[in-house]
Amino acid sequence: RTITVDSAASYIANVDNGYGVIGSDTIKVSYYATPLVTLGPDTTNCGSYTLDAGTGFVAYMWSTGATTQTISATTTASYIVTVTNVNGCTAEAAANVTIIPLATASVSPQSLCYLDTLQIANATATNYDSLLWTSMGDGHFILDSTILLPKYKFGTTDVSNSKVKLVLTVYSACNTISDTMLVTITSSASANAGPDQSICPGGSTTLTASGGNSYIWNTTETTQSISVN
Repeated sequence: RTITVDSAASYIANVDNGYGVIGSDTIKVSYYATPLVTLGPDTTNCGSYTLDAGTGFVAYMWSTGATTQTISATTTASYIVTVTNVNGCTAEAAANVTIIPLATASVSPQSLCYLDTLQIANATATNYDSLLWTSMGDGHFILDSTILLPKYKFGTTDVSNSKVKLVLTVYSACNTISDTMLVTITSSASANAGPDQSICPGGSTTLTASGGNSYIWNTTETTQSISVN
């Protein structure tokens, strides 16, 4: 009553009802070829790599969970895609992708008094082969400008401008990137306790200092203003 077929053809069934009456019917079986999909050869790329499963399919399912024709691979892994054509047939393809991370560089502003040597602290870098600090002023780096956290000695122009820009550049096989640090050079504190004052017996007055960020009086008080009587 049933047969299994594995090739495209027209199949005819003859049915005998047991009394010599025979009927027949024909069914045509068509063959849909398996979809052809490829992701290309295994590859190594910097930063990211775009995988494309190609057009002509009605559905895509990646091992990452994506359902688009293309995806951006940003980590080293084996990527697999399953495609479905209009006839409901599916096929699978895979590719190994090795991602080389891009170098990064980041700096933040710093400040200090002009008499000091700057110890660079607010700088980070990753995935680099080498690095170099350069100055946009007239100072110089002490000992080595090819380490991440060197020291910098201010020049006379740096001090007169009250600032200098230092540039961190990192190099890798994949990319070169730079970031610029603004260093603010402050002058030494200039203490000013205000004008001399006189008070009557039983009276009081407020003295307000200026010129600094923190204060200490000979009375041991540490506020900018003090009341004296």
